[in-house]
Amino acid sequence: MTAAFGRLCHFLRFGVLSPRTTQGRDMIPALIIVGNARQFAQEALRTKRALRSVNVHHIKIVRACYAGVTATEKLIAGFLNTPASVHLLIYTGHGGDHGWALDEWELLRYSRLVKLLQAASAPLILINDSCRAGRIVERIQASDPSLERRLLIIAASDAEGTTSESVSTLAIDAWREKTPFVPPGAIVQVVKFDSGPPVPDPVIDFRGFSHRVVRTFRAPPSTLRWGAALDHHVYPAG
Repeated sequence: MTAAFGRLCHFLRFGVLSPRTTQGRDMIPALIIVGNARQFAQEALRTKRALRSVNVHHIKIVRACYAGVTATEKLIAGFLNTPASVHLLIYTGHGGDHGWALDEWELLRYSRLVKLLQAASAPLILINDSCRAGRIVERIQASDPSLERRLLIIAASDAEGTTSESVSTLAIDAWREKTPFVPPGAIVQVVKFDSGPPVPDPVIDFRGFSHRVVRTFRAPPSTLRWGAALDHHVYPAG
C-alpha cells in the first residue's frame, strides 16, 4: 500500500466521507482544507467553532500537507458527491496564480479544482482564503462560466497578501446576522424581498420586486464575491 493511499484510508476511517455525514438533504456539510503552516491549522479550528453558530454542523478538517495532492483531490471529490442542500468548501493556506500551495513542493492546481467543482452533486459555497485567491474566478470564467449559476465564491484577495481578518470569519459574521457576505465596493444595501432571503443589491437586480432595505454599510476591503446567491442556506435557524 502506497503512503498516499494509506493517508487517504486514514482520513476515510475518521469520517471525512463517512455515511454519518449524509443524513438528509437539508444538511450543510463543510470540508476545511488546511495548508502547511501552524497559523492555518489554528485558523481552521477557529473557523470550525464559528461555523457552529450558523447552519453548519458536519465539519471535517484535512491537513493537506500531510495528505498530499492526490489524496486531497480524492477527498474533495468524495465530499462533493455527498447528499446535501449545499456544500461548503473552505481553503486556508498559501496560494498563488495557479492554485493552492499545499506544501513547499505540491500544488493543487485551479484547473484541476475546477473539474472537481463541476462534478459537485449540489450547489457549492467555496471560501478561498489565500493569496491570489481571486484567480480561481478567472479560471472558471475561462473554462466553465455556467458554474456561476450553482457556485458562490468568497475570496480573500486577488493580490499578494490577504485581508487582516480571515475572510471565513467575515463571511460567517454576516451569515450569523442572516445577511449575505457582501462583495467589495463603496456602500452596499442589503434588501429583503417579500419572499426569500436577504441579498445584497449588487448580486441581483431587484427593480420591479417588492422589497425593503435591511441595512446599508461599507463592504470590507480586499475581498471578492462571485456567483450564485447561496448564503441563505447557512443562516442560523429561528
